[in-house]
Amino acid sequence: MYLTLRDPFYAFGRFDDRQLGSVFRSTSSVSLPDWEPKIDLVEFDDRYVLKMELAGVDPKTISIDAKEDVLTVAGEKSMAGENEEKKVVYMSEIQGGKFRRSFRLKSIDSSATTASSEHGVVQIAIPKRSECVSQAIEIEVK
Repeated sequence: MYLTLRDPFYAFGRFDDRQLGSVFRSTSSVSLPDWEPKIDLVEFDDRYVLKMELAGVDPKTISIDAKEDVLTVAGEKSMAGENEEKKVVYMSEIQGGKFRRSFRLKSIDSSATTASSEHGVVQIAIPKRSECVSQAIEIEVK
């Protein structure tokens, strides 16, 4: 099983220009995600199960794409009161904005992938292709 496809320099884009200047800023037009939801990825004999914490994200706005051996989950979390005029912000720890996570998984059957959402956790079940599922072989005793 392969894990997520990641940009090793992603965190550099999060630094404030006042601290590091624009030395580490990317000049490409590719936008980086605003945040990364926490995940659990578990492999079973016949499937993978991905759980992703997406509290505050409308499940209807999440896109899940399984193509070849790559599963991609993307969406956007709107922050409450984003458009309201704020007088004073005392603390702001809740992350929001766009996200995109990709996972390379061996031999998945993307046509049978299912997803459900409960209490802010999206669970995606990705079955393995039948020819890749291990089978017990009995020994014939003579």
